[in-house]
Amino acid sequence: MPRDCTSCSINVFDQFGIYTNPGTAVWNLVDGGSGQIQDPVDAAAAVTSVWTFGGAPDLHGAAGRYAATLAVTQGAPQTLSIVLDTATGRSDDTAGASWGTITNVQLVPFVGGTARPALSLAWTASPFDPDGGTGLFVDAHGADVQLAARQFGASGRTEQPEGIWGAAAVLPGRDAAGTAYTSYQLTFDHDLHSFDTRGSVGEEAAAPPPAPAPLGEVSVQWTVLLGVALAVLAGRRR
Repeated sequence: MPRDCTSCSINVFDQFGIYTNPGTAVWNLVDGGSGQIQDPVDAAAAVTSVWTFGGAPDLHGAAGRYAATLAVTQGAPQTLSIVLDTATGRSDDTAGASWGTITNVQLVPFVGGTARPALSLAWTASPFDPDGGTGLFVDAHGADVQLAARQFGASGRTEQPEGIWGAAAVLPGRDAAGTAYTSYQLTFDHDLHSFDTRGSVGEEAAAPPPAPAPLGEVSVQWTVLLGVALAVLAGRRR
């Protein structure tokens, strides 16, 4: 199941994530982008994990609707990032593709217990998208973010380039009159898929070496071969 990151556990797979940071998008912080943070990004002090999902044994996908409350500190702005990250170490690789969509992303600001109109945000696509697989569409229902547009289908052996797909937007922290927000209500739908299970489900185990033949069977095989060889030699001597 997707995790509410108030109780995140370490994720060492391709990672879908929604994060906040006071100053910048998450791809500027992780070593798969232009930063230095390595997995588990869930546990990084500079990043607040709102929600994450990664491949796990017997779990190749997740779909549904999710809601989370984001705190605002004294009206300070913050950056919200929505990404699929296959490039950040220590779990970066090209094996086991991941892809999906996070749609109808809306943020409703609150002042105390009073909801304000949903924010209209300016979204920026990740510059670390290796194949143009980030899709971004914004309308009255919110933002739709496509993460790795290629549909990999049923094959868990298809390779995928390392990269960071996604989009980010700055949450202002205050309304146009300067009143500080106290929180945001984030809602979104998700439909995610992953074959990245790191040697668990989805990757076949190496074929075992053939079992040695029983001694009696080996003896019969060699007897037949020896008989053929002797017959050939006898034919040559005639």
